[in-house]
Amino acid sequence: MNHTKLIVIAGSFTIVIVLVIIVNSLSVKKPEQPISENPTPIISQSARSNSSNNTPPVAHLDTTPIPLRPTINFADKFDPSSQLIVESKNSIRKLPIPYTKEFVASNKITTEIVVPDHQTNDWSLQIYINYINFSSQPGDTDYESHRQAFKETAKELFRWMNSYGVSPSDIYIEWGTRKIERDTAQKWLTN
Repeated sequence: MNHTKLIVIAGSFTIVIVLVIIVNSLSVKKPEQPISENPTPIISQSARSNSSNNTPPVAHLDTTPIPLRPTINFADKFDPSSQLIVESKNSIRKLPIPYTKEFVASNKITTEIVVPDHQTNDWSLQIYINYINFSSQPGDTDYESHRQAFKETAKELFRWMNSYGVSPSDIYIEWGTRKIERDTAQKWLTN
């Protein structure tokens, strides 16, 4: 009987250890982006602008909406085998990630595109466009210039995707990690 108790205790201990390892591996934090602690820092215009005053000139802004795949509402039933999800996975596999590129918009705001190799899942693409003030509101002095710089940077990113035969409308894109980044990016790209 002691031998049976020992086997049960050893088996239970092994199961607990395996569960701890699994939970630990699933809860590992996403590695920090190599460029900064915050993927989309908000910095002053004068620090990123090459113009002599604090507000870069705003050139004519292309207001043509960019066709994007709608974001997924997780309150709805999520089907990982749906055609849209499978299409997004296949398109992402075509892209050579990680990808990083510095870009200077026509209004002289320097931005940075970062597509990290560590993604949150295999069906959406996490993208950071750094040095944009996503908190800026209409009427703020930097709103139009940051909106313009973001849209031009996004178009540069889309040109990169297209060069690998991938349309941005075929991929679920997650803009940044903060809600304000995602919401502002969707608004700026579709208006």
